[in-house]
Amino acid sequence: MNNIQDLGLQVISATKYRVTESSPVKWDAGEIVIPEGFITNLASVPRFFHNILPPNGKYGSASVAHDYLYATYGLDYEYSIDESDLIFKRIMQYDGVKPWKIWVMYNAVKYYNSEYPE
Repeated sequence: MNNIQDLGLQVISATKYRVTESSPVKWDAGEIVIPEGFITNLASVPRFFHNILPPNGKYGSASVAHDYLYATYGLDYEYSIDESDLIFKRIMQYDGVKPWKIWVMYNAVKYYNSEYPE
């Protein structure tokens, strides 16, 4: 199980965080190493839903890995956008996130993500 504290996040602003320690984020079929210095917004959850889906929930490591895969699309990892979304889902499953939260978070990035790489 991944622990978002292993990434040593430093607050930059209300919605931006810097990874202060390079650390792997694992799932059942592999891992992604998030480098020190990477900037993430954790989970992009509208403020209205923060009481049930906080940006730094149990899916936090999955969110950082997903941000990293999108940011490095075509550079560091050979995953397509669809594969990156599926890896996000699998990391949440690996980390024991509740199934209904996995469904909400996965479908949000799959169908409503405004930060798709071009």
